[in-house]
Amino acid sequence: MFSKFIHRPVFAIVISIIIVFMGSLSITQLPTSQFPEIAPTTVNIFIAYPGSSADVLVKSTLITLENAINGVQDMRYIATDATSAGEATLRVIFEPGTDPNEAVIRVKTRVDQVMPLLPELVQREGVVITPIQPSMLMYVNLYSTGKNMDEKFLYNYANVNMLPEINRVKGVARSQILGSRTYAMRIWLNPDRMRAYNISVDEVMKALGEQSIVGRPGRLGQSSGIKAQSLEYVLTYKGRFSEPSEYEDIIVRANSNGESIRLKDIGKAELGSEFFDIYSSLDGHPSASIVLKQNYGSNASDVIKQVKEKLEEMKETFPPGMDYKISYDVSQFLDASIEQVLHTLRDAFILVAIVVFIFLGDWRSTLIPILAVPVSLIGAFFAIQFFGLSINLVTLFALVLAIGIVVDDAIVVVEAVHAKFEEFPNITPYMAVKKVLGEISGAIIAITAVMVSVFLPISFMSGPVGTFYRQFSITMASSIVISAIVALTLTPVLCAMLLKNHHGHERKKNLLTKGLDKFNSGFEKMTGKYVGLLRHMVSRKWLTFAILLLFCAGTFYVNKILPSGFIPSEDQGTIYAIIQTPPGSTLETTNQVSQRLQKICEHVDGVESVSSLAGYEIMTEGRGSNAGTCLINLKPWGDRKHKVTEIMEELEEKSHNLGAKVEFFEPPAIPGFGSSGGFSLRLLDKNNTTDYQDFYKQLYPYNEPPLFWIHLNVDYPFNLTGILYFPKIKQSYEIQKDKIQLYSNQVFVTEEVKDIVPEFLMLLQGVIDSPDIPLNVSRSYLQGDPNVKKINNHITKKVADKLESIFNTDRKEFEDKWDSLGLFVKYGMMTDDKFLEKANKFHIFGDVDKEKFYTLDEYRTETQALQTNKEGQLVILYTTDAVQQDSYIQAAKQKGYKVVILETIVDASFI
Repeated sequence: MFSKFIHRPVFAIVISIIIVFMGSLSITQLPTSQFPEIAPTTVNIFIAYPGSSADVLVKSTLITLENAINGVQDMRYIATDATSAGEATLRVIFEPGTDPNEAVIRVKTRVDQVMPLLPELVQREGVVITPIQPSMLMYVNLYSTGKNMDEKFLYNYANVNMLPEINRVKGVARSQILGSRTYAMRIWLNPDRMRAYNISVDEVMKALGEQSIVGRPGRLGQSSGIKAQSLEYVLTYKGRFSEPSEYEDIIVRANSNGESIRLKDIGKAELGSEFFDIYSSLDGHPSASIVLKQNYGSNASDVIKQVKEKLEEMKETFPPGMDYKISYDVSQFLDASIEQVLHTLRDAFILVAIVVFIFLGDWRSTLIPILAVPVSLIGAFFAIQFFGLSINLVTLFALVLAIGIVVDDAIVVVEAVHAKFEEFPNITPYMAVKKVLGEISGAIIAITAVMVSVFLPISFMSGPVGTFYRQFSITMASSIVISAIVALTLTPVLCAMLLKNHHGHERKKNLLTKGLDKFNSGFEKMTGKYVGLLRHMVSRKWLTFAILLLFCAGTFYVNKILPSGFIPSEDQGTIYAIIQTPPGSTLETTNQVSQRLQKICEHVDGVESVSSLAGYEIMTEGRGSNAGTCLINLKPWGDRKHKVTEIMEELEEKSHNLGAKVEFFEPPAIPGFGSSGGFSLRLLDKNNTTDYQDFYKQLYPYNEPPLFWIHLNVDYPFNLTGILYFPKIKQSYEIQKDKIQLYSNQVFVTEEVKDIVPEFLMLLQGVIDSPDIPLNVSRSYLQGDPNVKKINNHITKKVADKLESIFNTDRKEFEDKWDSLGLFVKYGMMTDDKFLEKANKFHIFGDVDKEKFYTLDEYRTETQALQTNKEGQLVILYTTDAVQQDSYIQAAKQKGYKVVILETIVDASFI
């Protein structure tokens, strides 16, 4: 069948031209990315609740939203982050391959159902739902080169003039300026003057709302349909005030005598920022930080290219002294990586051409594979587009490997034609090709089928790894199939047109032909030796199997010792620095730390620029006064001597004395697959009673099961994690004291800190880790550390909450344990007023028959009607010795009175 193409050479050439044309057209339309799209579909929900804490956000909004969204179709899990700045981000992660638009619709449907249940302010501020890539696309700094512009001006300029333009760029999902420096009129009130005039804040708010309004006064002379008017006037009103002086003239209070109190009498107004939640700078200059994220399915390179063009266009209208700098964009590393792969592709093609020429020894014979290989490679791009793939490092790597495979088909045809020339010295190229096609067509098809059957099954693998290999296998298989088509159509035609039968004729001798003859002679000798070796091995089958087993064992051993991983971490030219100052630190303190880190980075070889953000944490996109981020942009790879890991090590060494916790990360190896390189873990507390008891048994194998335990997990106003157990009481409990192991950042400190728990809880055992405990002081002086007192108070509160929880949920268990717990509870009530306030809810007394326990409120309620004196006051009947006072007890019981036992002198003080 394929021999017919010899009779129609133009048709064969046109087929290859069509393949090249369709492949070239696909190249211009294919998206370009670093790796295949393997990140799971993510729907981002942003919630704003100004003025609320993280805890209030969770209880009032996030729990409601999570319960509503949980279980939506194709959802994998929900991740929520809330900050003390009144903002929260809820990410709904879907299965890979889920359509982002459908995912948004599913989530929005669930959210709309519970919107009426959310706080009014949350509904007004809005719940923003977007399908978004978790990682940054670009990070742009608008900065001032002089001192005539501050962050406030830069923010508002970018917000008004730049963001609308950037958001219109196709492929940009969201662009936002970090922080909120929107212009706002700030009213500063003087408390002393307000007190003197007896004016409240509500009065001021009411006056502002009544006098600074957007008015609509209407019209005069509007037609009434009864009598025509001569003129019609549209009334205008200045509307909301815009100058500080106008606000200061607002009348807060006036009386009938004409006296009035204006706002300027009790305070002042100034044009400032709505919030001061983030400080942003670039290399020491004030800046406005703009973060861009891309839509799913968009071409990162194209989006960044359009954004850069738009930025250059807007730069022409910048005020003097204003400029911008791109601190991070994913295309920088992407373009460099793809360029390297293209260089490899070029080098591989040249190397193949040289090898083919050396072995075939003929320029005409070499030209045929050189023409056939590009057709197969370019045609593969059409298959890449047809199957919905992209141009990325994986598909390009597949093409690099495919060069060595697809060239074989052309070489097989050319070699077969040369074999016919040797067999028939007088045969024409046309007849030689015709004979060859009749003999090797089936072999080429069989080889192609075998090669495709090797790569194609890989495309059915699932998961992120399967997505990688799917693109690799489809690219390889398609290039191999196209190579077979070219080998059976174009290559025979080129052989018939270009090859000449020189066999039987002596070639002209020159330096090149002499070199090729020597190579062929040497290669034939080596081939002869190899054939001789095979003859000896054929008669020794055990040797063949021994070599095979040796290779298998070597493969297994190398596989065991080599480290495994998903994607190797590469130098992307950017470093993230996450700053965490001690809990309770002000934004100014965090900004000072970030500025000091910025100065350190500027003196490190290889660093080009540093952008710092105080009040923002890039990993979780959360805000807080003790959080900060530095984006360290490195010089181009060719302009620096050190790798990114070496620079990170140097920065870690120089930044350990900043008085804050600083951690350095690389961007994610795969854009969209997390916020940074490495592992990101979220720990879920799903421990049950058995888990806690097993852990206690490992810590204290010779102890009986504990009476109760508390789980500590605090991040504000101090950091604390741990588990504490209250052991079952022994006769001599002195030996059980001071059994709390104190750690600081997983470094053991001591187990003899007497003030770490209150004295009445001296039997507590367990493990505590607090990075706020300093390691650079003597352990004997830890008792004086202020954080120890904070931990002490928190543990007291947690114990009280735990006992109250047991009392409310399992009263019988609590009463059974009261004999062991009672003494310590009473001791705590006498020595700690806050514990006393909580313990009154679960401090119980037993009656004389020990059949029932009462709290003081329960005893009062049950006996209020029966046990009163003449004045109607409650009479509490108790005994400290039931044996000696038995007669009195029996007399009281006959009257229906309730008598409780006060076992210790301490009990009486509570009555």
